[in-house]
Amino acid sequence: MNMKNSFLTVSSLLLTSLAVQAGTLSDTFEAGEDTSNWGASWSGGTTTNTFLNSSFGGLLAGTGSSAGQSFSRSFKNNTVGINLSQPYYISMYVQLNTFDAPSGGQFEIIDGAYGSGNAVDIKVALVGSQLVWQARDNNNGFQNIGLDFNLSTPYQVSFAVDPASFTYSVTINEVTGTGGVLDSASANGLSFDHNVINNGQNGTLLYYIQGSAGTINAMADNITISTTPTPEPSTIALLAVGAFGMLRLKSRVKAI
Repeated sequence: MNMKNSFLTVSSLLLTSLAVQAGTLSDTFEAGEDTSNWGASWSGGTTTNTFLNSSFGGLLAGTGSSAGQSFSRSFKNNTVGINLSQPYYISMYVQLNTFDAPSGGQFEIIDGAYGSGNAVDIKVALVGSQLVWQARDNNNGFQNIGLDFNLSTPYQVSFAVDPASFTYSVTINEVTGTGGVLDSASANGLSFDHNVINNGQNGTLLYYIQGSAGTINAMADNITISTTPTPEPSTIALLAVGAFGMLRLKSRVKAI
């Protein structure tokens, strides 16, 4: 096995190891990917070419538009040990190429049933002439989190859900096509209705799309849901490089 293939093998094994240890669901939308451990299939939506760099996002991404309305996937009945009454974490990359905000369009990312029965709820809103990211707090409604939104720009969206305190946190990073962070904002301790947990309404990742006078084109890729926070792409890269370094050292020792 040459060194390039060794590096790819080590990287793949490392990512697999992280996923197994964390009890993680993932969906990269690539052909042949086994996502049966989610416990449910996608409802609505389809696939399209990824909006990320192919080295990071593969070939495909999930997509939906105002013509097809929302797309969602339940993870209530997952088989990887994610208990929805315990803390869990959701991460994904999203991009909107078109958005019908001035005419009443709507795009939200939700964990739960649409309405007030959500464990997380963020959206893109038009404030003045600028699109911005907002997050919903049960007591205060939607609030700006301090990050502008730009069309045809990828974002990493990460949630931490704490069912015990009925709160969630959100971090949104504007990123490059390979996941490098350009700008960031977060909001912590956002509350949601106790009935969301008590009635088991959480556990469905929903991309809510509505365009009243045009179309909204939304895409999602590299989705993970885990019992531990998802490592940043830079962290995974450093771990892979470290493993590769050990592999090279081992090869040199053998050669001696």
